[in-house]
Amino acid sequence: MTGIIDYDAGNVKSVEKALQFLGESVSVTRNPELLLSADRVVLPGVGAFGAAMERLDRYGLTGMTGIIDYDAGNVKSVEKALQFLGESVSVTRNPELLLSADRVVLPGVGAFGAAMERLDRYGLTDVIHRITDQGTPFLGICLGLQLLFDESEESPGVKGLGILPGNIVRFPEGISVGDQTLKVPQIGWNDLHFPKESRLLKGVPEGSFVYFVHSYYLRAADFTDVAATTEYGVTVHAAVEHDNVFACQFHPEKSDKVGLQILKNFISFT
Repeated sequence: MTGIIDYDAGNVKSVEKALQFLGESVSVTRNPELLLSADRVVLPGVGAFGAAMERLDRYGLTGMTGIIDYDAGNVKSVEKALQFLGESVSVTRNPELLLSADRVVLPGVGAFGAAMERLDRYGLTDVIHRITDQGTPFLGICLGLQLLFDESEESPGVKGLGILPGNIVRFPEGISVGDQTLKVPQIGWNDLHFPKESRLLKGVPEGSFVYFVHSYYLRAADFTDVAATTEYGVTVHAAVEHDNVFACQFHPEKSDKVGLQILKNFISFT
């Protein structure tokens, strides 16, 4: 099959008819999965250069952020936040589409063990390693951060992705600040502190508040990977950054202007 890219740029019909006259099967489409699976692809067009590029960008045909779909919650809120920023998004578990994406997001809420089981079941564990190994910018959010590490006290015996070294541990019982006992899970806003300069957090002021929902937190084995910390009775490694791998324990998609700045930074990475 030959795919013809449909981006409202004229002369599509004449190209389609010529190919069909030659006996070729043709699909006029802007569906990324269909174009990626085509044997050949044609980009037709008449008109102005700038207007054509605007349409290619608008239809997500020049670049795309893939969101890994593995039935682990908060996908829709991440998708909407990225689309609000004008990003073309594909929520998918298709390996070819994820491997060809310009950036990839691993969201997630829920239990560590169940999430790893789903990633394995959908054949995504190896795909994630290939994505990060090839240098594609990769962002883990909430549970997505935790899965990047070795293991979690939440699911003893279950191995994480092991892309970054460190463990996920539960908040201690009876944690407190002064005479105030803190609730677990931590649900709400907390401020960030930056132990190093970070591309992901560029333009975010020290002390900015972001939204957390978690009972387990990261202890990174290599503190040079830690881009942000927060305090909740203990020091929480709240964001990490290592080469092309980024992750947040908090939810940037629910963190108002600060979170949008973080996502805006991420979608600028190539």
